[in-house]
Amino acid sequence: MRAVAPLGLLLLGGCAALGGQKAVIEDRYQSYAPPTREADKVTLSVSTSEVAATPGGVSITALSDRGQAALIEQTKGKPPTTIKPAGGASPAVVLRNSISRHMVIAIQPEGFLPPGDRVDAIKVSLSVYPNRPDRWQVSTWTQASNGQTVIDLGKLTDTSTSKATISTGLNIAKFLPNLTVTGENDQTSAREVEIKDTTDFDAAVDNNGVAWLYETAGWRQSLAHNLSVDVVLSTDRLKLRSSPIASVSDLSIDDATGKSSAATPAQVKLIPGSLYSPIDFEGEPVCGRATLSYRIRHITNGGGNTFSESDDAVEFRTGTTEIPFLFSPSPYEPGYVIGIGPHTLAYEIGAGKPVPLVFATLEEATDFRNWLRQAAPAGGKLANGTIGFIVPAPTQYRPLSSAEYAQLMPGPQDEGRESDAPAAACTIPSAGQ
Repeated sequence: MRAVAPLGLLLLGGCAALGGQKAVIEDRYQSYAPPTREADKVTLSVSTSEVAATPGGVSITALSDRGQAALIEQTKGKPPTTIKPAGGASPAVVLRNSISRHMVIAIQPEGFLPPGDRVDAIKVSLSVYPNRPDRWQVSTWTQASNGQTVIDLGKLTDTSTSKATISTGLNIAKFLPNLTVTGENDQTSAREVEIKDTTDFDAAVDNNGVAWLYETAGWRQSLAHNLSVDVVLSTDRLKLRSSPIASVSDLSIDDATGKSSAATPAQVKLIPGSLYSPIDFEGEPVCGRATLSYRIRHITNGGGNTFSESDDAVEFRTGTTEIPFLFSPSPYEPGYVIGIGPHTLAYEIGAGKPVPLVFATLEEATDFRNWLRQAAPAGGKLANGTIGFIVPAPTQYRPLSSAEYAQLMPGPQDEGRESDAPAAACTIPSAGQ
């Protein structure tokens, strides 16, 4: 009989659940006393990486029914999942005055907390250190997450819920896995358990270039976990200097049937442009300082041996810690050229002087090299100019020969701004300095 007694209690709970009552779990503690000492130590670590690129284009599901039908008809029943805009030349002006970084912040107690104790509230600040407003500064954030809630600027997506639906009392263990048959089960034999005390999470960037993450724990939630945030570092445009770059018009042409083919040399134009970057300090890594303020909910009356928190006598103990971290390695990115050995391509438009052919990205340089190998324009002649080499002693410009196209290779431009010396470790002043 003893073996079936718990099942009988659960069945009684299930019958009560069908009654449609609604229990509310909202008491956070029984009593509160001022803290008698500082909180146990909590450790903080920060890792950073590039922000993952998001695929461009519009999902086919965003089209109207008529638009979807037309696309399916034109693609003979095999439409793409997304529609991307037609490719085009790079802008004539390229700005490199910002750095986007994905940051993961790990928060963990240094040792095991007493049973029932938990990290109850946290505030994390992230800033560039040393603070140099004339260089890099946190200007905004784009997305933040605590593992359950994802916040975009102007948008909140919560993957958790503050309600648990219980079809019968038998399913309550799925929501309350540590629940015993006695105690709080007697009070929560309702069809729906509503938790009014839920976790709050928010992010912000202030006018001083400090990014903030705030989180206050809800019922039985510990904040010893990971947070993530995508932030943008910016520098003043007045600190930028220009370098000449170029781009080209479309290297492929679609005919009336939608079939794509390589553009002819007479269809490809050279487009001069300028790249603006902080040349004076773009070769230096960007260091940061992370500060964590936290609060631990400490139980003083032995209430940690029960599931309910409403019988706990608590102290809210606080503490702080801070660490240095690498916000970003050197953001310097060279221009990209195409050449044979030490000789790189240049271009000449009209009666202008020859100019080195430098692309903003390796992808552009590689695409143009591949097109040159295929199209092999006679004498390097394009729609609005020619490409060739600037040769020394005496300095002169000569067009490409047909035999040289197969030897062309893209690569970074060496302007001497790179440094082979290892970067110094990021540091912050010790306490009292």
